[in-house]
Parts: sequence; structure tokens; C-alpha cells
Amino acid sequence: MKNTILSGMRPTGALHLGHYFGVLNNWVALQNKYHCYYMVADWHALTDKEEFPSLKEVVKDMVITWMAAGIDPKKTVIFRQSEVKEHAELEVLLSIVAKMGDLQRIPTYKDASQNLKNKVGVFLYPLLQAADILLYRANAVPIGEDQIPHIEYARVLAQTLNKIAGKEVVPKPKPIITEAKRVPGTDGKAKMSKSLENTINLKDTEFKKLWPILSKVPTDPQRVKKDDPGNPAKCPIIYPYAQLVLSPKELTTMENNCRQAKWGCLDCKRQVAKSISEFFLPFRQKYAQLSKEADLVEKVLKAGAQKAQKKAEQTLSLVRPLFGL
Repeated sequence: MKNTILSGMRPTGALHLGHYFGVLNNWVALQNKYHCYYMVADWHALTDKEEFPSLKEVVKDMVITWMAAGIDPKKTVIFRQSEVKEHAELEVLLSIVAKMGDLQRIPTYKDASQNLKNKVGVFLYPLLQAADILLYRANAVPIGEDQIPHIEYARVLAQTLNKIAGKEVVPKPKPIITEAKRVPGTDGKAKMSKSLENTINLKDTEFKKLWPILSKVPTDPQRVKKDDPGNPAKCPIIYPYAQLVLSPKELTTMENNCRQAKWGCLDCKRQVAKSISEFFLPFRQKYAQLSKEADLVEKVLKAGAQKAQKKAEQTLSLVRPLFGL
């Protein structure tokens, strides 16, 4: 039998290249190997907010993006966190046995700004995340290395419940360290991020939209003139992008032309912009098609919530008796 995976994404804005190469392409591969629950983490999206605008359009755009990237609602349960109230119930039950010291030691809380530390929602974020995972009795969670402490905390709480029960009622989830490819921001920062405003949104990958951005990004600082030999390893943006979308043969050609000064930096930029545009053409076509289907997202989320709630209720039927309920 297939094991179960739970993963989620906060609806905070349009998805970009970093999301695709860091998360979505792994999700697509995993849905053929596991029972996957992919969650729109809308409650989690509220924890660091001062104001609360409607998330409806952001959620719609994100779910369409997921499906255009290859997430199949026939294979995977796609649901909105806030539509499955059992998440909140399990968080309350876990809070009864959780220890404040464990929450305070989690790096994301320790490193948070003082303003965020004053918010109960930020403090309890890992507790809700653990509830998300344990509610579906997930055997594994695909994460980056920075999220390992959160999975370890979920394992601690799973062990606590199992100790109370005297048997395993929920599995101790294991992390699946996903091979997330590095996608630098368009400003040369190490990470593409909406908060840094250095992203390339997946919907904006047409050449005519890419070229004004990529034509201006910095390249090898030691290559002053076109006939100066270049070093791809010192190209902070264009070469990492090329590694994502060029074939091995195309990449070798670019490297050789750069080192031998047969191509200038603009030639490399043009090649990469063209390749990104071609790589994401099927995505853009699928996105446009799905966007025309009225109420598609709500239908997918409603069907997913029904499946998720059934699994969640099964878990709570095992957990409630541990608390005398």
C-alpha cells in the first residue's frame, strides 16, 4: 500500500520560478508514489499579518497554478485548510500535552522578530503544523532542510499521543528532503522571494515579459568587454537559470561560447530567456485553459475537503478517547 504525504503552501501571492523548481515539480513526482494531501494553508497565511484582505483570488490563482504545473486532483487531494475544522480541534488537543519550552526552541520562533514573537499565532504555528501532519496520519512530509525541526516536533507529539494510547494511533512522520534546485532572485540574492521583489512569476514567463528583466541582470563582474573570456561559475543569475531549463547539450554550448568569448552576456541572456519561455509554454497554455472553467477551483477544493475531512474524522475518532472525550 502507498504511504501518505501531507504538504502545503501558504496563499501569499503569485507563484514564481522558485516555487516551481523548489516545490511543485517534486509534488508532481510524489503524487505518483504516495497518497498525497496538498493543502492550501490559509490559516498559516494569517499568522504574520497585520491586516486581513480577502484570500479568495490568491487561493484561486494558486490552485490553478498547481494544476497547470501537473498536480492532478484525480490523483491527489487538494483542499483548503480552513474548510476542515478538524485541524483546529486537533491543535487544541495537542496544546493540552504540548510543552512551551519545545515551541520556544524551534528555530523559526527563536529567529522571529520581536513583533512576531508577541503574536500567539506565530508561537503556535508549529503546533498547528504538527496537527496538519498528524491529522492525516502522514508517514512522510516533503520539506527543505530548514523545516526539519518542525517535523521533529510533529514526531515528538506523535510519540506523546502513542504513549498515552499505549499503541500507535498516529505514525511518527519522516522528512523527505526534497531536491530543491537553487533559484536565485533577479537581483542576485541567494533566494527568489516575493518579499524581496526579485521574482519571475510563472505566468510571466513569455519572452516579451522576460527580456526586459533578464537583459538588465548582472553577470560575471570580471567580464567587462564582449571579447573577454567569461566564467559561467561567476555568473550569479543567468547561468543558474540556464542550468534549470537548458538541455545538457545546450548548456555545454553556452559554457563553451562564454569561456571562448564567442557569445557576449546578452547572447546568453537571450538564450536563457528564450529557453525559459519555451519550457513554461505548456504551463501557460494549461493555466489559460483552466482559468476559463467557471467555479473549477471551488469544485476541486470542495471535493478535496470532503475527502480530507473523512480522513481527519477517522484520526480524531482515535485521538478523542485519549483525552476522555
